[in-house]
Order: sequence, then structure tokens, then C-alpha cells
Amino acid sequence: MAGGVVTMMAMAIFGGLWMPLEMFPDWMQQIGQAIPTYWISRLGQWSMYGGELPVAGLLVIGTWSLVLGVLCALSLRRAVGLKRR
Repeated sequence: MAGGVVTMMAMAIFGGLWMPLEMFPDWMQQIGQAIPTYWISRLGQWSMYGGELPVAGLLVIGTWSLVLGVLCALSLRRAVGLKRR
């Protein structure tokens, strides 16, 4: 559980949820735009204020979801396989 909390807090910080991403150095801004928390925030802003749909954000969120889903499926498959032995 502690690892999950630390991961969520790091993603919130690097995703610009605590401070605007523009306040960070360039390298941190690039990291922030590659994680889903930044784009979830941008999608929330888009739904409230309108403008262009952030398609890049949908791609980032979709990619993270796909990769993490595959990792979960592989981990579950391995865990179930280890139980059978």
C-alpha cells in the first residue's frame, strides 16, 4: 500500500496537479506530459471550458492503460501458475 501511495503522489507532483507544470524545469515538464495524471487534468479542463479535444492526452492515457493492463494480465497469469505448483 505504501508503494501505491508514493507512486500516486509522485504522479500527482510530476503531472502538475499540485503546482502548474510550467513552474518546473523543461525536463520535468516533458516527464509530466508523458504521464496520465497531467492529461486527466487537461481533459477535466477541456470538459469545463471547452476548446479542442486533447487527442494526445487520450493517446497517452490509452497507452498507459494498455501497457498496465498487459502487465496485470501477465502478473496474474504468473501468480495463478505459481499457485498450481
